[in-house]
Formats: sequence, structure tokens, C-alpha cells
Amino acid sequence: MSKSTQSSQPAHRVPPYRRPIIVVSFLIVLIVAVAVTIVVFMSINRVQETLPEAPENAPKPIAPIEPDEQDESPEPEDKVDQYEGEDPNKLPDLTGRVAYKAVNREQNLEVLTVSASIDQYLTEAGTCTLRLKNSNNIEVYSSTLPAQPDVTTSACGPFEIPISDFSPGAYQIEITVSGDNKTGLITDTVQL
Repeated sequence: MSKSTQSSQPAHRVPPYRRPIIVVSFLIVLIVAVAVTIVVFMSINRVQETLPEAPENAPKPIAPIEPDEQDESPEPEDKVDQYEGEDPNKLPDLTGRVAYKAVNREQNLEVLTVSASIDQYLTEAGTCTLRLKNSNNIEVYSSTLPAQPDVTTSACGPFEIPISDFSPGAYQIEITVSGDNKTGLITDTVQL
């Protein structure tokens, strides 16, 4: 038998960090990670630079008033702050609008519900008189309720008008409001 010339020495293995393909791949991953980080930080800075700045006439934050700096004279309770436009409380007449109108039909009973919003804050008791007129300008219903002050305005109603006996058609809603030595008229129409 012949002997083979195989060597009994183990094969020499090259460690992974000495292989050029692994080193080059690691460097490429590292460079890509650094580049992505730089791009993300640059885009964050660009977004912050493009945010609009507050206009010059923008209201400045108000510093809290220390207890010893407060004004000794409190404002009257009936004064209502007005932030935009004319102060409706200084108008010579009361103004407003019909805020809600709807017909409810339940169990053979039809009811028209109407509420009005008054632009002014009433400091004294006021009244609201609703008149419902048909297309011939004939008054078919009338009712009076107190005007209720709200936060910065006042409200009338809700008026609940039974309309089961009314003929179909357009009706004129007229609400006469009075209070604080002023009067006003709020008008609208409703289709029954």
C-alpha cells in the first residue's frame, strides 16, 4: 500500500478582519450611516429656518402681574371685553339674529321652536316678544319671554309654537327685543 502525501497539518484560516471584502463592506456601511445622519440634521435645520417668524405687530406675551402690582380699582362687573370690531354694547339699538328654528313633529303635534341671539349683553331684565305673521302679514301667533344674559351676549327663547293648525307656506318671524333702555327688531322667515 502506498502512503498518501496528505499533510496532517490543519488548514490555515484567515481571520475575518483581514479579508478585504469584509473590511470594504464595513467602511461602506459606516460612510452611508454618517452621510444619512448629516442629511437628517441638515433637513431639520432647513425646516427650522423656513418656519415663519411672528409678525412685528403680533401681540407679545403678557407677563403675570405680581400681587403688589395689581390695580386697586376692579373693573365693573357689567363691562364686557370686546376684542375685534365695534363694541355692540355701545350701539343705540339692540341687534341680533335668529339662532335656531326647527319644526318638530311628534305624535300628531307639530311645534316650531325658535331661539334668538342678541348681540348685546343686557345688564337689566329684558324681554323678547315673538310675532309670527303669515304671507298676508296677519299675526297668527304672539308670545313674550324674558331675555337671558349670556357670557358676552344675551339670548331669547326658546319659543315653542304649536303649528298643527297653521296652513303650509312662508311665515315671517319678528322678535322685538328690549332691555337696558334700548329696543331692536330681529326678523327671519320660516317655511312650514
